[in-house]
Amino acid sequence: MQFNFSGLRALVTGAGKGIGRDTVKALHASGARVVAVSRTHADLVSLSGECPGVEPVCVDLGDWEATGQALGSVGPVDLLVNNAAVALRQPFLEVTKDFFDRSINVNLRSVMQVSQIVARGMIDRGVPGSIVNISSMLALIPFPNLTSY
Repeated sequence: MQFNFSGLRALVTGAGKGIGRDTVKALHASGARVVAVSRTHADLVSLSGECPGVEPVCVDLGDWEATGQALGSVGPVDLLVNNAAVALRQPFLEVTKDFFDRSINVNLRSVMQVSQIVARGMIDRGVPGSIVNISSMLALIPFPNLTSY
């Protein structure tokens, strides 16, 4: 199946590795202008080499203020793919507040914040758009030491 995203601008979080990286590649190959968001600069450099024209944004989505600064003026976005996540392994009885907060900040709060930023832009421009939230199979099955995930 071929998709044509020519003329559209997409933003993909968690773009440095795995599903996010492959999503950037697929959108880029389908004609979209892509903003690739990752906390790892080296991943963004290599991705930019593979997909010329991709707009890299290096930010830790677990940091609310830094995310607002980095993406607050990102410009028009037609398609958002919320893919970023951390899967921090720690036994249930040893999960600390900081450990749990890190998981919640990246896996949940950043989805809300980035979605709000993008949705405000869509509403202000009076255009439709799409927001896609990627989840894990771990939403359906338990896995040892991933309670906070």
